[in-house]
Amino acid sequence: MFTCNVFPNFAILSHCGRRILCGDEDREKDFVCIDAETGQVQKRFRNDAAKGKLYVARLSPNGKTIVSDTQHGEILLWEVSSGEKLTSIANTGELAKIAPCYPVFSPDSNSVALLSKVGLVIYDLASGTRQKFLLPNCRSVDYSMDGKIVVAYDGTKIAIISVGMGKVVHTAQIGSQSSIIKAKFSSNGKNIAACSATGELSLCGVDGVVLRNLKADRFFCAWCSFSHDGRLLVTGGAEGKAKVWIVDTGELMQTISLRKRINTVEFSQNDKNIFIGIELT
Repeated sequence: MFTCNVFPNFAILSHCGRRILCGDEDREKDFVCIDAETGQVQKRFRNDAAKGKLYVARLSPNGKTIVSDTQHGEILLWEVSSGEKLTSIANTGELAKIAPCYPVFSPDSNSVALLSKVGLVIYDLASGTRQKFLLPNCRSVDYSMDGKIVVAYDGTKIAIISVGMGKVVHTAQIGSQSSIIKAKFSSNGKNIAACSATGELSLCGVDGVVLRNLKADRFFCAWCSFSHDGRLLVTGGAEGKAKVWIVDTGELMQTISLRKRINTVEFSQNDKNIFIGIELT
C-alpha cells in the first residue's frame, strides 16, 4: 500500500492495472505516471505552455497514448514512450463551449469521446473527423467494452448511444436526474451504473430498464466501477467508505472505511484488489 498527494479528483488507474496517472503535487500543469505496485514515479509529463491547471489525463487501452485536459479545455495527446506531446485537439466550435471536456478513450484506442454543452463529440485520432450527438449539458460518458455503445448523462436522462448507428437507441430515467454525476458500463456490457450527488446508486440494463436503486453513500457518491467479470460493483464518495456490492442481488458484500473523502475507486485487472483514490487534506 502507498499514498501520494494528487490534484483533487485526478488519480486514474490504467486499463492494464499496472500504472496510475495523477497530478504532480509540485507542478499543477503537469502529471506523472506511477507504478501501481510500488508507487514509484515512472515518467513525468510537463506542460509548461498550458493556460490552466491540469484537470485529468487518461492512458489509452493499448498503453501507447495519453490524452490530457486542463480546466480551460486544452486537449493534448502524448506519446507514452517518449513523454512528448503528439498533437492537440482543437478546442473550437462545440468544444469551445465547455471546459474541461472530460476525454475518454474508446476500447480500441482509435478515438476519444469529449463532452460539450451542445452534446457528445467522438473524435477520430487518425482522420480528425468528429461524430456529434446532440445531448445538451452532457456530463458523463463511458464506452462499452466492444466500443459499439456509449452511455452518457446529459442532465435530464441517461442516453444509451449506438456509435455505428450514430443515434440514441435507449434512454433511462434514473432517480434524481439533476444529481447524477457519473454513468459507467459493466465490463461484460450487460449493466450500467449511475452514481449521484444524493448518495444513490442506480443499476439499469442496456435497454434502459432500471433494475435496482441502492444507497451507496450517506452524502455524495463520487465514483463507481464494475469488476472485470461484471459480478461486483465498488462505490466511493464523501462518506469515506468504499463499498463492494453484488450486482445480481444488490447485496452489500464489503465496506472499507478510510475516513477520507473518496474520489476514485477501481478494481485491479484480476479483480483481487481495489484501487482507491482519496483526498489527504
